[in-house]
Amino acid sequence: MPWKEKTVMDQKQESILLWKAGKHTVTALCEIFSIIRSTGCKFINHTNILDLLDYRNGPLNLIAFLARQPFD
Repeated sequence: MPWKEKTVMDQKQESILLWKAGKHTVTALCEIFSIIRSTGCKFINHTNILDLLDYRNGPLNLIAFLARQPFD
């Protein structure tokens, strides 16, 4: 039985879902996914913005869109 491979996007989506479920703090999620806290907060902030915009495709589909946008 082969190992299941997770892409970076899968890990981002999983971390957001765990955070929204309220089972983990941002610090705990950052430790679980081996990212720095500022990056975890960035993902959460992007998701909160997308939730406010209420796109038809859902916020998790648009995380990939934001990941491709250049930073100023």
